[in-house]
Amino acid sequence: MKKPILTEVASSPAPVGAGSAATTTTPACPSGNRLITGGFSLNGSTNALFAQGSFNPDGTWTASGYGFFGAAPQLTAYGYCLPA
Repeated sequence: MKKPILTEVASSPAPVGAGSAATTTTPACPSGNRLITGGFSLNGSTNALFAQGSFNPDGTWTASGYGFFGAAPQLTAYGYCLPA
């Protein structure tokens, strides 16, 4: 294939406060695609821990993090879509 078959969708970044949790959700996949997996980024911070990720009934992905060792600048959720 000449074009990549995966499409990435990303959430708006959410700050993770020290001793608190943050959650962010991707937009839905583009029309004609379906969500197959998800991921996250803490923007290289080692202060926060990934808490959980989940598929949502509306075709989005949610990621949560917790600022266990201190604040993290941002948590971003990523979804990966394939043509349906």
